[in-house]
Amino acid sequence: MELTNDQKATIEYFRKHPGKLVDGWDGSNHGDDLYTIISSVLDYASAESGKEVVMRLEEDTLCFRVYGKGTKSKEELSRVVLGPPLQFGRMDVESYAQMRRETYYTNYPIYFINILSREFRLISYVDGRFASISCEKGIPLGLDEGVTYEKDGIDISFKLDKECFNGHYSFNVDYIKKSIKYSVARNEGLQVSLEGETVV
Repeated sequence: MELTNDQKATIEYFRKHPGKLVDGWDGSNHGDDLYTIISSVLDYASAESGKEVVMRLEEDTLCFRVYGKGTKSKEELSRVVLGPPLQFGRMDVESYAQMRRETYYTNYPIYFINILSREFRLISYVDGRFASISCEKGIPLGLDEGVTYEKDGIDISFKLDKECFNGHYSFNVDYIKKSIKYSVARNEGLQVSLEGETVV
């Protein structure tokens, strides 16, 4: 799929100004910024898909397998990841981001994580079918759909882009566990495991 020039400009703007997109983001405290990302995915999963989440850390890629509801078509998946069309313009972009934060637009965590990732992939499983979208630096590379034997739910994986972290970032497993504990305490019934270990 091909984005319009306005859509590309919007993504480029937010990548250069992540603080306009994510509350509390300043790019200097990588631990806090990483916590924001992890908790946002888990909040989204708990509200929109399911309460059982399996997390994996594969080098510099975070993976979340959520068991529960999925999104039925690749068109719906595209709207989840890319958001609705927007006429580009600095004030328009800032107002749009503020509106989405204030109303907590359902898919907002997925939208901003895609933009801040070097590589991003979201797969949805529903009733023996899958739909997937892959992106690079917020730009979609392709959509796919087909038959699957996976249980219903979603699979999110992303490699954060160092350009959005002042050139570097690193994962600390203990800090990730701490972030998970905060999310579990905030979302009743949420169960999260990291590398096969249940985090409580």
